[in-house]
Amino acid sequence: MEELFSLDCSADSLEEAVDKGLKHFGCRRSDLDVQIVTPARSGLFGLFGRRKAQYRIRVCNRLAAGGLVARRLLQLAGFGDKIEIRLEDSGQEITVDTDMNALVIGKRGVTLDGLEYLVNGIVDRTLPDGPRLTVECGQFRQRQRDQVRRVARELVEEARKKGRALSQPLPADQRQVVHQWVRNCPDCSSRSEGQGFYKKVRVVCSRKNP
Repeated sequence: MEELFSLDCSADSLEEAVDKGLKHFGCRRSDLDVQIVTPARSGLFGLFGRRKAQYRIRVCNRLAAGGLVARRLLQLAGFGDKIEIRLEDSGQEITVDTDMNALVIGKRGVTLDGLEYLVNGIVDRTLPDGPRLTVECGQFRQRQRDQVRRVARELVEEARKKGRALSQPLPADQRQVVHQWVRNCPDCSSRSEGQGFYKKVRVVCSRKNP
């Protein structure tokens, strides 16, 4: 699927090649890397043997590449062409909107988690350096983050009463939400425990409330 990120084309100028890349990938100029493979040749008297320059255009931005992968995977899964993809630079988030968002999300977000895992795995093979991409659909991740914040608050409250508290196994993005919440509590600290993708978060309080 790495061919999604590359386009070979001929053009009379760099500007024309860039325009072809923008139309093909549907992304911004800053997301593209354009290289000349074969320079143009004017030919004899500018008429005979004239040849356009050959260009290779690659997507060099992880977020833009992730959007392309998400669209293709959903198309292969049978969601058709009515797929809207929005990219959020600040959170490295890909928002997906289709006519069947419930199917994209799946039970407890399992399908959405799988889509996110595949998107990151495919992008990592071509553009390995950069933060993990998040795939959102129907505000599921936002609701999930709100729920995890409630869990984090309850863990802190329990740790303040008992000295420590342990969460249920959580994926990396949810553990990060818990750690961020605990960092705002000067009397508490947290660490992840366990092996694999899902780990527990232990919260320890330096003092116990009576």
